[in-house]
Order: sequence, then C-alpha cells, then structure tokens
Amino acid sequence: MCDPSGIAQFIKGIAEIAQGSSKPSVMPVWCRELLCARDPPTVTCLHPEYDQPPLDDNKNVFSKPCQASFFFGPKQIHALRRLLPLHLAQSSSTFDVLTAFLWRSHTAALHYQNPNEEVRLMYVVNARFEPCRSTFNPPLPEGYYGNAFVCPVVVSTVGMLCGRPLSYALELVKKSKKAATEEYVRSTADLMAMNGRPAGSLRRSFVVSDLTKSGLSDVDYGWGKPLYSGIDGIYDIPGACYYFPHTNSKGENGKVVLICLLEEAMKRFEKELNGILHIKDEDEPIKYLSNL
Repeated sequence: MCDPSGIAQFIKGIAEIAQGSSKPSVMPVWCRELLCARDPPTVTCLHPEYDQPPLDDNKNVFSKPCQASFFFGPKQIHALRRLLPLHLAQSSSTFDVLTAFLWRSHTAALHYQNPNEEVRLMYVVNARFEPCRSTFNPPLPEGYYGNAFVCPVVVSTVGMLCGRPLSYALELVKKSKKAATEEYVRSTADLMAMNGRPAGSLRRSFVVSDLTKSGLSDVDYGWGKPLYSGIDGIYDIPGACYYFPHTNSKGENGKVVLICLLEEAMKRFEKELNGILHIKDEDEPIKYLSNL
C-alpha cells in the first residue's frame, strides 16, 4: 500500500486529528498513475538489484542471526571524515560517509574467502526527496503516500572494497546516488510490469534504509513525543541495516544504526568498528537488542 514515508504521513495525520484538528495538515494524494509503467514499458537502465548472484563460496558456518544497534554521534562521524581526503570529507554528506564505512566494515566482517567475489550495497532512494525529487518534472505532489522508492546498487569485489581506502567505497556510493533519476524510477516500474514484480536479491548484499527524516520522532498524540520511533526489530535478514535519529544519554544528537548479522559476523563487525573509531565503553558504541 505504501512505503515508510507514506506510513509516517498517515501516522502524523492521525496524531493531528487526535489533538483536535479537523483534518491532516497534509492531505493524502492517491495518484498511483504517476508511477505506473509506461505504454509500452521500456527498461532503459541497468537493474542489478534484481540479478541473482551465484551462491557464496564462503565456507564459514555461523550461529544464528542477531540484532544490534550502534550510535554514531558527532565524534564518530568526525573520526570517519578524518579517514578521507580533505576534499571528500568536506563535500560528502553524513549518509554517504557512514554508508561507505559500514558497507566496507560489513564486508570485512563476513570473511569472504575469495577476494574476487562481488558484493553489493543496496540502499533505498525515495523519489519524494533529493536528489531524486529534483529530476522529476513535475515532482510528485505533496501528500503522495504510495510506494515511491527504488534501490540503486553499488557493486565491488571484496578485495577492492576492503583493500582500498575508504574513499574508494565513498566514491562508489556518491556515483550511484546520481543514477537515481526519474528515468531510473520509470525504468524500474517498467521492469516490474514486464517481469511480474521480481523480488530483489539480498545475497551478498548490504541493504541500507535511512529513516532519519521520516518525522516519526515528532509524532505527538497529545501526551508527548515518543521515546523511540522506528521499526520493531529488523527481522531475520542478515545484512539489513536501518538509520534512525537518536539522542544518547549525554544529550548528543546522532544516528542509531540497527543491523542484523549472523552472530559470529556481528562480533567481528563490532570489533571492526571499535578498532577503526577507537571507541571506549563510555561512548556507548553498541547496545544489543535481541537474538532472533
């Protein structure tokens, strides 16, 4: 029916009515025809997010999946930017820097045996927001609450990703974001129509969804803002990763990263992060949520 942005719009509208408004400040817009396939459908872009990579050669046997959360505040993001050339550190968004770092760390934690194996980063780009929104003519109307996202893919070999500086991964992320245009969205819709809505492949993939701007943390039904906003767990999908706004016990604003990994890989992932960022216990780098 709708994506996270549509869900957030609905919840915020209900909260406004609960506080006495006669209608939501942003009225819902149906207009599903705006993102229907073209006639005739024509796939004009490459869509590796729907390719099925071969089975992994990785022979490691891990224990069951588990979930964890990591806090990235100003100090942690500053530490990541110091790993980059000055021009990239100054011109890159926090999302780009953090995503490149986590993708690289995630790949290192999985201990792939073959450095020539390809791994992928998939991340959600919403057509309502920049940079995708500025390519739509006209933009999607305010209040559109259907599904309006695509998942561009970045591909690299394990050896290139883990053996090169962080700037290599960052450049890939930034290049792929530029490909998320209106034409890419139209091409995705056409692919859905022609191929019967194929499922995206999560094999060898690190999947990121940034929900820091969903607005859910500001929802108020009349008794105050929520202590937490976001998903209830991240399911049994190793490699799935979500960003949410968070304020730690020191009052520092930042992002909390929720991630699911197999248990042994999670231990290595935590070690990878702490080793690069030099995090101390008092910095609250990790809070385990649950074992699945």
